[in-house]
Amino acid sequence: MDSSTPQNGSIEISQAVGPLQGSYDPPGDRSITHRALILGSLTAEDSEICGSLECEDTVCTRRVLAQLGQTFTSVEDDCFVVSMGGLQAPSVPLDCGRSFTTLKLMLGLLATQDFDSELTGHPELLQRRLTHLLEPLRKLGAEIGCQGIGDSAPLKVRGRRLKAGRVEIAVRDAEVKSTLLLASPYMDGTLKISEKTPSRDHSERLMKHMGISFGRDSGSIVLECGQLPQARKIKIAGDMSSAAPFIVGAVLLPGSELTINQVGFNPGRCGMVKVLNRIEGCVERLRDWQLGSEPVTSLLIRHVPRLPAFNIAPNLSPSMADELPLLALLATQAEGTSYLRGINRLAQRMPDRYLLTAQILRNFGADIELEEDGYTIHGPQTLHGGEIQCAGDHRLVMMATIAALIAQGPSTLHGAASVQHSYPAFFADLHRLMGSQPQA
Repeated sequence: MDSSTPQNGSIEISQAVGPLQGSYDPPGDRSITHRALILGSLTAEDSEICGSLECEDTVCTRRVLAQLGQTFTSVEDDCFVVSMGGLQAPSVPLDCGRSFTTLKLMLGLLATQDFDSELTGHPELLQRRLTHLLEPLRKLGAEIGCQGIGDSAPLKVRGRRLKAGRVEIAVRDAEVKSTLLLASPYMDGTLKISEKTPSRDHSERLMKHMGISFGRDSGSIVLECGQLPQARKIKIAGDMSSAAPFIVGAVLLPGSELTINQVGFNPGRCGMVKVLNRIEGCVERLRDWQLGSEPVTSLLIRHVPRLPAFNIAPNLSPSMADELPLLALLATQAEGTSYLRGINRLAQRMPDRYLLTAQILRNFGADIELEEDGYTIHGPQTLHGGEIQCAGDHRLVMMATIAALIAQGPSTLHGAASVQHSYPAFFADLHRLMGSQPQA
């Protein structure tokens, strides 16, 4: 396995000859980084952000904010200052690249400004439909025109101060909620957000950390608009979704004992660890504490020689949305039949990921059935290497990499360069923790 990020889109990986060992610091949380960049640009004083994730996805948000007049100055190895000065009318269309998160989080904020703007991006981004995001914004009076097919970008945004009101969100998507919350400093009135199914709360936690107060009414978020965030030093926790491949790799590779340092343990993100906690000797929580607005933990992960089958109920799957492909891989090595349910609750957000997970694992030789609401997986199965198409999905690349390490024979993963979207150092970090793992 080459420790560098693949540049031609493919990487060859051989079966591991050793364990995952040592101490691992996951990169900063991608979701929190996006939100910190945006909120840090709205304060009346300079804001300092430490531990942010530098990847293709978050760079898109920084670029858009720079086009709106913000400056970012490095002060330490992993810290930089966002200089205040207010958002300014852009002179060019705002390029979101491939980052759907950038487009969604910026849309509400731009709809509330006193200038017009245009959001565009890579052709892959322009294929994504935005109906579920546009409907609540338009209900509040936003004027957003779609120049793409259906409700897709490029988007023409006519800025105006919006009147807040009650919004009901039917689709589980934290970024729909977040685009409304991030726009609230430039709305008038009271914003009440009701979610059919509660989503992760990174935006609420960070906004509270920066002095914005919330209320609750029968589970709904109630916010008096017009509150600007206050400058705070923001320390970003490690990303659980980035740590997840290393956690599963350590469970599966004989002799592994891996310490995961300072990883975010947000209630909406820690479902995979809760599943592994049911397995004796698998996970030990070394220390729990608070990092700014987010709970964090340090974990000790050990190899489990005889992995029991496990079940995931539909109500738990949203707290491990990014990790379900890895849990499906884990189930292929468990003794018995595992049932992973609740996938249809997530399919609207990532319609292809769960179908492709089953296809990839079958290509490795797994016995996996794709049901209407999840997977039924029979194990343990001996996996075999081969040609694996990852379809440019960074989460599937990471899952397939761990599968290749336990598979017999070499594997070639195509579309592997997509790890740049969220975790550019993934292969380098894996190579370091593998120690004696040879080149493929």
